[in-house]
Amino acid sequence: MIELNPMTLVVESSKLALLGQGHVTASTLVCSILITAVVSVSGLLVFQRTARTFIDTV
Repeated sequence: MIELNPMTLVVESSKLALLGQGHVTASTLVCSILITAVVSVSGLLVFQRTARTFIDTV
């Protein structure tokens, strides 16, 4: 469940590098990349859809 958080990889990698303790696996890396890609693409699609009218409502 914690692997669904994209920041888990960053925190665990930092712990591993600084303290020598941490749990970084390939599945954590893949989950982080996939979730980041999905959120980025969906945000881009929403922005493109609303960009034309966004400046009129601000």
